[in-house]
Amino acid sequence: MCSSDLDKRFKQKCPRKLEDLPREWCPLAVLRLKQIKNIKEEITEEVENKMPGCPFYISSQLSNYCFFVYESNNLDHSMSDLEIANLLGISIDAVKKAEQSAINKLKDNDSLVELKGHLNGESVISSVLNIEDELIY
Repeated sequence: MCSSDLDKRFKQKCPRKLEDLPREWCPLAVLRLKQIKNIKEEITEEVENKMPGCPFYISSQLSNYCFFVYESNNLDHSMSDLEIANLLGISIDAVKKAEQSAINKLKDNDSLVELKGHLNGESVISSVLNIEDELIY
């Protein structure tokens, strides 16, 4: 993804309607993180959607808690499941479940089926399925 695409998406999605990426901590992202930290039970998607603050928060002070700042600084960086889980404040199992859901949706995508036909039956997404994540012992 190029920088101009990122800028366009940021301007469309930012709840503060900022023109440029935040240069300081985003107060709406910090608000959402505080809300999540104070809830003791598991947070459902429905509950999180009702919370105040920015839904594009991440747990990265270096990125001003803004997903778009993080993405702009890491355009060439692929992320492990562990890194994704830490940034989003969720479990690795939740990341793997979302990843599997995305893979299943990709498998049903007409464009992917057409691409697979051009690859003589070779799997298009097999490399994603075989990636071992970082383990902590």
